[in-house]
Amino acid sequence: MSHSNEQYTYELNYPAVDEISEKLRQFLSAQKLDRREVTRHTLTAEEILLKYIDTGEQAGTVTLNMGTRFANHFITLSVEGSPTNLYRPSEEADGVLKAGLLKNLGLAPEYAYKGNENVYTFFIRKRQRINPLLSLLLVFALAFATGMLGKLLPDGVRASILTDFFDRIRAAFLNILGCLAGPMMFLSVVWGVYGIGDVATLKQIGKRLMLRYLGIVCLCVLLGGAISLSIFRPGFAGTESSGSVATVFSMILDIIPKNIFSPFVDGNTLQIIFMALIFGFAMLFLGQRTSSVAKAVEQINYIIQFIIGFISKLVPYFIFIVVVSMIWSDAADVFVSARSLILVFLLTVLVSQLLILLVTAVRNRVSPLLLLKKNMTTFIIALTTASSAAAFAYSLRTCKEEFGIDDSISSFGVPLGVVMFKPATALNYLVTAVFFAKYYSIDISASWVVSLVFCSSVLAMATPPIPGGAMTSYAVLFAQLRIPSEALAVALACYTLFDFIDTGFNQLSLPFCLLNLAAKFGLVDRDILTGKAKKKTTAGARHDI
Repeated sequence: MSHSNEQYTYELNYPAVDEISEKLRQFLSAQKLDRREVTRHTLTAEEILLKYIDTGEQAGTVTLNMGTRFANHFITLSVEGSPTNLYRPSEEADGVLKAGLLKNLGLAPEYAYKGNENVYTFFIRKRQRINPLLSLLLVFALAFATGMLGKLLPDGVRASILTDFFDRIRAAFLNILGCLAGPMMFLSVVWGVYGIGDVATLKQIGKRLMLRYLGIVCLCVLLGGAISLSIFRPGFAGTESSGSVATVFSMILDIIPKNIFSPFVDGNTLQIIFMALIFGFAMLFLGQRTSSVAKAVEQINYIIQFIIGFISKLVPYFIFIVVVSMIWSDAADVFVSARSLILVFLLTVLVSQLLILLVTAVRNRVSPLLLLKKNMTTFIIALTTASSAAAFAYSLRTCKEEFGIDDSISSFGVPLGVVMFKPATALNYLVTAVFFAKYYSIDISASWVVSLVFCSSVLAMATPPIPGGAMTSYAVLFAQLRIPSEALAVALACYTLFDFIDTGFNQLSLPFCLLNLAAKFGLVDRDILTGKAKKKTTAGARHDI
């Protein structure tokens, strides 16, 4: 496929809208996008252009630009005229956080005013041609074959390859992650805290929503911690047994950094989070006086996420190098032991999700099987695609049309929950860390457990919903908990499977969480929730016939 851009200019009128729509369909279909994605992007573009025509204020031209940048497809609509964002005119009402979340998920276009033109940019998320699980199996098969063949080489040659090439490449990859991990986490937390200002506009409901997301994630992490620690049973350091409270207190005081740069240089996760919270709340308190800074934080956050997405394409090569190195060093048994990691992770996820389902059913006096049935489409889409963006529309529909949740909660709670509410992801980080603590015989302590629980919860919420987002989170978590860097390859290999499970169960529990909150405020249509509304409609239809 050519990487040159296609550009077309039209007078803004109804025939031009039809022609632009056809051009878009052809371009998007050529990228092998799902039919729903083709329709969604096309309808959004039509909506923008038709709004400009309906206002009667624009008599200029519209330019359609389609092409590829850094292997990522994009579409740009440039409408001549005065600065007017007609796609989201009520962004102030919706809030900058919600608008940013939708853009980050690829569900809304970017808007800018450049050179007397209103510019709308759509970034197209391509569907992976090869299933990630199949790709992982191919990498392991090739690495295993290479490792076994390499055993035939003289010991000196293997040692030279490991030292001069593999170890240096692995170190370079880890250095890149180290450079990005701190800024990614800092910016994500700052932007999340600053977005509380939008949630605060919802007053009591907004505060309850934030606290509910945080509370459920923390409770799931505590439950998962109890299960994983009792199963893996890593060694506990005896030196802190008599002063665990003092040790935890000392750890809390140590989160205050010596200077503004040392947390990033040392890779101290707790100090980075502390600084991010301070900056975020300061920006939140100052409000519009820091709007320029907030815009810069948002844009730099996008840059970091773009770089991480690009680097994530190198993960298969990293896994290949590490697996071959482990085979040559007779240390590949960790992949066999990882079976227990997968099983324990599934156990913790299933137990936590079952509790969420049962609590929701009891509180709302509804059968848990009915709740599952109503939410099953969202779960299957998320589980099979590992994409929160793909499941977004289904989750929103489930909340409104299946659970009867009022739009005032669902329209904000779903996009916020896609980014912030990740109990399964937090369990993934926690169980993985406990497994490696056991495997590498790391003596854990009370402060180690507190750090694990805190970091797992925060990292789950700070992980951006992009390919490779978990990669940096693993690097941050392992550095904080003293887990060897070679564990990263095993964690990333397992995450290829865990990503499907994470996304599926996160999206499964999100509508349940919103249902419980909406029920407290009387914002649930009981007839829709229990299915009576459909029965009434059916009965009425029969009577009419």
